[in-house]
Amino acid sequence: MSSTMHVGGRNDLHPDVSMNFQLNRWTAYGGPRWFEDVRPLVLKLTSYDV
Repeated sequence: MSSTMHVGGRNDLHPDVSMNFQLNRWTAYGGPRWFEDVRPLVLKLTSYDV
């Protein structure tokens, strides 16, 4: 398991400020590959409810 932290955020992941912040946090851990996998789904997120 790697503990590499990817520096540099993608500030434009989601129009909701709170969700954008949380998604940018995960991007720091997952890096470019995580971003490629998740980007198509990001705008479908509308709330924190499961």
